[in-house]
Amino acid sequence: MLQLASRRHLRQVPLFFINVFDDLAVTTLLKLLVWLLRIVVFVGLFGLAIKNSGPMELRFFLDQSWTAPVSVVILTVFAIGVAVGLTAALGAFLRPRRKSDRETS
Repeated sequence: MLQLASRRHLRQVPLFFINVFDDLAVTTLLKLLVWLLRIVVFVGLFGLAIKNSGPMELRFFLDQSWTAPVSVVILTVFAIGVAVGLTAALGAFLRPRRKSDRETS
């Protein structure tokens, strides 16, 4: 039995009536779902990389070329995109805040 305080008096409540979805249970469940989603995405991308492991030739100017697996090329282009995006957003993070902005937050 667990004692729960109500407005007027204490009452005895059996443990099986306690709300199953308390904050700790919801947080734990969401963490589990996020990890399951991460695993599914990782396995999917890993399978995609394995299936696309054939060579790909990138041709540049002046008759230069680079041969690499398709998955490496995709990963490289993605990393360059992330770097460009973070660089573009860096100004908003490093900009000094005004005094009026500090008071409202």
